[in-house]
Amino acid sequence: MLKKILLSLLLIIFLISVGGYFYLSGKKPIREGELKLDGLTNPVIVSYDSYGVPHIKAENDSDLYRAFGYVHAQDRLFQMEMSRRLSQGKLSEILGEELVGVDKLFRTLGLGHFAKQWIQAVKKRSDPHMIATMQSYLDGVNQYVKNGASPVEFDLIGIPAHQYTLEDMASIAGFMSFSFAQGLRDDPLVSHLSQKLGENYMKDMGILYTPGFEQIPVDPLMTKNLSIEVSQIVEGLQSSGIFHGSNSWLIAPKRSESGRAILVNDPHIGFSQPSVWYETQLTSDKTEIYGHFLGLVPVPMLGMSKDHAWGLTMFENDDMDLYAEKLNPENDNQYWAIDHWQDFEKRVEVIKVKDAKDIELEVRATRHGTVVNHIYDEVKDVKYGLGKLEQPVALWWAFLNTDNQMMEAFYTLPRANTLEKAQKSAEMIHAPGLNLMYANSNGDIAWWASAKLPIRPEHVNPKFILDGASGKDDILGFYDFSHNPQQINPESGVLYTANNQPANMGDGLVPGYYSPTDRPTRIVEWLAKKEKFNPDDMKTMLMDNTTPSAQLFQQVAIPVLKNKLSDLSEIETQALEFFTNWQANHSPDEVGATIYNRFRNELMRLIMMDEMGEDLYASFQFGFLMDRSIWRILDNESSVWWDNVDTKELETREGLIIQAWQKSTAFLVNRFSKNLTQWTWQNDIKMVHEHPLGKVALLDKLFNVGPLPSEAGAEAINNLMFKADGDELKIIMGPSTRRVIDFGDIENSWGINPTGQSGVVTDRHYQDQAVDYSKGNFRHHWISDQQVQEHLQSVLTLVP
Repeated sequence: MLKKILLSLLLIIFLISVGGYFYLSGKKPIREGELKLDGLTNPVIVSYDSYGVPHIKAENDSDLYRAFGYVHAQDRLFQMEMSRRLSQGKLSEILGEELVGVDKLFRTLGLGHFAKQWIQAVKKRSDPHMIATMQSYLDGVNQYVKNGASPVEFDLIGIPAHQYTLEDMASIAGFMSFSFAQGLRDDPLVSHLSQKLGENYMKDMGILYTPGFEQIPVDPLMTKNLSIEVSQIVEGLQSSGIFHGSNSWLIAPKRSESGRAILVNDPHIGFSQPSVWYETQLTSDKTEIYGHFLGLVPVPMLGMSKDHAWGLTMFENDDMDLYAEKLNPENDNQYWAIDHWQDFEKRVEVIKVKDAKDIELEVRATRHGTVVNHIYDEVKDVKYGLGKLEQPVALWWAFLNTDNQMMEAFYTLPRANTLEKAQKSAEMIHAPGLNLMYANSNGDIAWWASAKLPIRPEHVNPKFILDGASGKDDILGFYDFSHNPQQINPESGVLYTANNQPANMGDGLVPGYYSPTDRPTRIVEWLAKKEKFNPDDMKTMLMDNTTPSAQLFQQVAIPVLKNKLSDLSEIETQALEFFTNWQANHSPDEVGATIYNRFRNELMRLIMMDEMGEDLYASFQFGFLMDRSIWRILDNESSVWWDNVDTKELETREGLIIQAWQKSTAFLVNRFSKNLTQWTWQNDIKMVHEHPLGKVALLDKLFNVGPLPSEAGAEAINNLMFKADGDELKIIMGPSTRRVIDFGDIENSWGINPTGQSGVVTDRHYQDQAVDYSKGNFRHHWISDQQVQEHLQSVLTLVP
């Protein structure tokens, strides 16, 4: 009897395994043979190389983009769907109540609502050929939705099929723009801290304030809640591909060994699975480009051809302003607009929630923009979610308030093989602000800070919440593109951007959320090492993991600690020896890197949490303010931040350094052991590329990629961002690709994807680049016919 039961169980397991195998096999992309695709006029050849990159050849752009849409959807349909739902505030419909906060944010921003208006404007002003190619792409995507295998994730979650539109494409582009912007997250925090703490505290945070101008009094509960809620939402979106920063530099022919221009670029984006970029080579009678594409966006944000190449970093200009509006005490449907009471514009958004009732959200807008207070829920008993003062705060955002031609810009860039054409493309980008880095086969190199820059009144500091009632803080207009920071073919033969503050172009510094000097400092040091460079130099430079601000920590902390050796334990003294000998790098076997990052985190927490409180500090440490504050506070022994406001005693820099040292070393002993050789960077930090379903226990092992070792450090050129997750340090951001393009040997250009081309979990290209990426290796971009044939994996022919 027992034998029969065991045989029956084995049979059931076998049948389940066989069924599972055939089920998962049916989800894999079809990359060889022949498929019919409606709407084609001629056959299209899709040659897949050994990394699963499709090289698509067609007779015309209509066929080319229709085929591209189909093969893109095969690999990334789940990513497309999640991006659409995220940008339009429709995640709760499939994922439940936990995502309501995210949906409220994006319904309030109104990206889906705005997309309809934007597409109508694009249709009126743009080249009809562009609209036709986009429609062809969408037709290819939608044919796959109709006829292809649904992703595993669709089956697990219960996601219904959707036919995609130009409005979906536009709303995803809007999410990308939002992910670049920091004003909505940081401005309420700045206003709250300034109002709570005063001017002396703000000096050491890199916040410029114009003396003589009163700050607008805003409800402290509202600013605190708004800052916390937005920060928590943004932090939760890291695995959706939030843009954080980037490096790029250009080498002119006179500074390269090949005698031709070199472009280097590594955009820093929140780690996700699948990875943000999808690589494709497109070839027709009018198109020739090797591009990096976002899901459901058929224009390449990064790209190259034999004639030119471009890359991007975040400009970091401030393109969001928050305005405190004055509510009519006798009519809460009105606000004060300079000299009269004006009605709010209103619309009602219905948020569908899985396994719960629909939520009706009334979105209000003033002349400045949408009222954003109600994206948080803490204030339950006040109408519209406003704070005690019933003070609406409206968001002005350049993305929604300019004639933004971002789509046209990235449609024309693949064809911009001259400086003049590239500059015209650069001028079309109004928001998000981007540093467009450009090089061509003629030897030109150029940088344009592309954005529609607002003209603000002289007294306005846009990092604070502004006065919306009087009109005195309103935008006055926009600068002409010639005002924007830019440089073409400099005498030095090099150009670089690393999210740092651009120089004064004659009308003052452009306000923004610029990164500290770490990465720019290292880039300048590298570019001064040699007179001429080659691609191998550039690859080595991209993997540089030295953090200059760590050296400042050493300069300040080591003398203090050595002066108090008698107060240190044996373990603390041994740790100090490692820290003293450390070269501020983040190689896997470095003990000093682990000690520094734990010490840095503990010291900054001791310095600032007493003034901010735990919730606000959690928001603060992931914004631009933290990195900008470190340099100032650490170098200022008399900074007010050193004193703990919760005690009667006056704390000093020396005292906090010793306290942080002892706390951080005690933590590391508890985490590892008293054997300091185990405190290596590779043991303390791991890289995981998290899939949206990877947050669920049991599914994480299936969908997530990692853990993998890392050779990067915070604000090193090889940059990463991490957060504490229990005792672990969890990496949440890093280079989304690393590219080296030398026009002296354009067919041997280099790149890497953090995980792989495919978003299909059972596919061989789901994570086939992950180990090489973590080790700092590169792979070729195959762009010639001969290269593609030499590294051919399979051929798919799409026929009418």
